[in-house]
Amino acid sequence: GDQTGSAACAANAGFTGADGEAAVACPVETFKADVGSAACKACPAYTTTGDQQGSSVHTACKAQAGFTGADGEAAVACLVDTFKADVGSAACKACPAYTTTGDQQGSSVHTACKAQAGFTGADGEAAVACLVDTFKADVGFVACKACSADTTTGDQKGSSVNTACKAQAGFAGADGAAAAACPMETFKADLGSAACEACPSDTTTGDQTGSAACAANAGFTGAGGEAAVACLVDTFKADIGSAACKACPTKTGTGNTASAGIAACKAQAGYKGADGEAAVARPMDTFKAGIGSAACEACPADTTTGDQKGSIVSTDCVAVP
Repeated sequence: GDQTGSAACAANAGFTGADGEAAVACPVETFKADVGSAACKACPAYTTTGDQQGSSVHTACKAQAGFTGADGEAAVACLVDTFKADVGSAACKACPAYTTTGDQQGSSVHTACKAQAGFTGADGEAAVACLVDTFKADVGFVACKACSADTTTGDQKGSSVNTACKAQAGFAGADGAAAAACPMETFKADLGSAACEACPSDTTTGDQTGSAACAANAGFTGAGGEAAVACLVDTFKADIGSAACKACPTKTGTGNTASAGIAACKAQAGYKGADGEAAVARPMDTFKAGIGSAACEACPADTTTGDQKGSIVSTDCVAVP
């Protein structure tokens, strides 16, 4: 040191050994601050001198990778979802977006940050959400899995469980399992595990399975999924669906409600014409009492309808003056 007249030489700081003998460097992970024969001291918990021997100050002991703290003091582990790759007092860094270290503390490499459930991507890189109709249950760099047949996550991305895959509208089944189509004459309007429902009154799915709504029968009208109402007399509707009922052609009528085709529109009494076509008045001196395409009957002998057309009863035929 700075002493004269010494009887023996002592080990320098950072070295140890008996006075008067050659000293040896303090090993890595130790230090010795004073001159003399004292032993080297171990660095505080979770600190290191790296590959450096002969450390002479406690601040040579620095927080290990995966730990943080002031030089020369015991270090603490980086929290979950953080990491620190270098030795020293720097703060731990947050994992990239949508990655996690799970329940692991003290992560020393960025690749300890792995894609969360519901997200995918390389270890240590920002992850991206699983697309709609896919899911991923585990942490790590694995691909998202497709939902089971006829199931969907709706518009939800980043699904982390298979039960996020729900039966589509028109299909039924347990969440996460393959779904089955609703049978004919049943429907299911929403996503999920609910059962298919019977079609409302006077509606149908036709010959279609997997229906999300039932449509009004021919002869009926109404919004999809609601009970339908019959077409009024003198109107008809030939197709399945929500279209309005149509009026019969001129001088024709149905006589009934719920007519399912134009052929139900028949010539009115006193008029003639094919079913489903506009009818014309019967000639003078004839009559027709019923609805339909039957021919007019001639008035009895020596009777007439005068100048009246479209007579509907035989009593319209009166004696010739």
